Amino acid sequence: LERIEISDQGLSAIDWVIIGAQTKPTVMPKLEWVKEIVDAADRAGIPVFLKDSLSTPSFVAMQGLTWRREFPRGV
Repeated sequence: LERIEISDQGLSAIDWVIIGAQTKPTVMPKLEWVKEIVDAADRAGIPVFLKDSLSTPSFVAMQGLTWRREFPRGV
C-alpha cells in the first residue's frame, strides 16, 4: 500500500471512490491517505464507499471522517 497523488483535475473521469484494505487486514492504509482521498472526492462531488476491511478499531474511531457507504446515482 502506498500514498496516491490525487489532483482535483485528475478526478474528472471518476464516478465512484471505493477505499479498502487487504482482505485479511494485516496491512492497513494510513489514515492520512484515506482522509486525503475522501477530501478530494468530496471536493469533486464523487460518492465514497469505505469497505468493511477498514472496520478495525483504529479506523472505526476515525476523527473527522465518518463511515461512508455512498453509491453513484443509478446504482
